[in-house]
Amino acid sequence: MNQEFNIVNGPNRDTLIDAFKYAYSKDGIVSAKFEIALKPPASHLKIKSKDFIITEIQHEDGSGHSFNIGGFCKADMNPLVGIKTYKNYSFTAYYNAKTRKGLITLIK
Repeated sequence: MNQEFNIVNGPNRDTLIDAFKYAYSKDGIVSAKFEIALKPPASHLKIKSKDFIITEIQHEDGSGHSFNIGGFCKADMNPLVGIKTYKNYSFTAYYNAKTRKGLITLIK
């Protein structure tokens, strides 16, 4: 089941590239963190997410700031429940490193 969310804050371009570069490195771990939220009208509800591994990155246009990315992460899809239950997801996303916003699809 695929679910689409808004990226409301994320890493800068250099961190994004380094996270891809060191995705499977045992020596250097670069963490790319994305803050994701439900789409309107419930966009004030954030989805807890962590452990993003960037395994795909592609320039979306010629700006140098827009990317199509993919990889794996953990997310808790129940923002209203007090107990965090993280599950593994793969993801695809459009992300603009200049505005630090985009769209992410979590795939179970």
